[in-house]
Amino acid sequence: MICLALTACQIPDKPARQWQMALQGSYDASISADGSYLLIASIFHGASLWDTRQYARLYNWNHKQGNFTEVLTTAISPDQQFALTIEERDMVIWSTKSGKAQGYWSAPDDVLDAEITNGGKFVFLGMANFRASLFDAVHGGTIREFRHDGPIRSVSLSADGLTALTGSEDHTARVWDINTGQQRALWPHNNTVRLVKLAPGGEFAFTASNREKANVWDVHTGKLIQQLSTGNQTLNAARFVSEDKEIITGNNNRLVQLWDIKSGKQIKSWKLPQTGKKQYSSSFIYDLAPAGENFLATSSDGYLFLLLR
Repeated sequence: MICLALTACQIPDKPARQWQMALQGSYDASISADGSYLLIASIFHGASLWDTRQYARLYNWNHKQGNFTEVLTTAISPDQQFALTIEERDMVIWSTKSGKAQGYWSAPDDVLDAEITNGGKFVFLGMANFRASLFDAVHGGTIREFRHDGPIRSVSLSADGLTALTGSEDHTARVWDINTGQQRALWPHNNTVRLVKLAPGGEFAFTASNREKANVWDVHTGKLIQQLSTGNQTLNAARFVSEDKEIITGNNNRLVQLWDIKSGKQIKSWKLPQTGKKQYSSSFIYDLAPAGENFLATSSDGYLFLLLR
C-alpha cells in the first residue's frame, strides 16, 4: 500500500548537471519555450538574461540605472523575442536580441503573476486587486479586465493569445475569451488555486490548488479529463510538453514529475538537491522547459538543473 502511494515506487533521478545562476538565490525565474533562455531575478542584483546553451550571461537588467531592482515577476514571450521584468507594479519589456528596453509601464495594482505575448505587444497580469488585466504594452493602458473574488495568483495565455486562464485565492480557476472578455468556464477548487497553465494549442488546461491533486481539463467542453496524484505538496511550476501529450510539474519540495495526460500516470521523476549549507535548506521550483529530449528546471536557490529523460 505504501508502495502504491509513492507512485509505483519510482525512485526520483538526480539532475545530470547543475549551474549556479544567482549567488544568493532568486525572487523569480522563467525559461523560454525551447529552453534556450533563462531570465532570473536575483535577490541582490536585479534580473539577468542567460543563454542556457552556452551558459553565458547576455544582459543584466535593472529598471533604474545605477540601482539594483527588486524584480519579483518575470516572463519570456513564446516567440522568445521579448522578456518582462516587474517590480511590484513597475514593468519593463526588453528585447532578448539587443538587450534594450522596449517600454516602461506601471500596472494598475501589485502584480502576482504575468505573461507576455508574441511580439511583446500585450502583457497579461494577475493582480492583488482581484483582477486580471490585458495590458497594451505598445501604447499603454488596460484593454480588458477579468474579475475574480480574490487576488489572482496565476495566469496563462494560449499561444495564439485568444484564450486566457486565471487562478485565484477565491478557490476558482476560470477560462476567458480574450476578444469578448466573456467567461467560458469556471472550475471550483477546495483551496487557493496557486498554479494554472494552458497548453500552447489551447485544447487543455492545467490547474493546481494547495495540497490537492492537480487537474487537467478540456478547455472546449469544460470537463475534467484527468487528475494527477501530485501528493500534498504545493505545485509552483508546470508546462505542457511533447505536443501537449505530457505535462511536467515541479513542487515546493524540489520534486519534478513528468506525467502522461491520457493515463494520468507518472512517467518519470527527479529530485533536485539541497544546495544550501544548512541541512534544512530547501528550495522550490520556479519554471520548467524542454531542452531537446531533456528538460531544464530552475529553482529559488538560484540554480539551473539539467534533467535527463
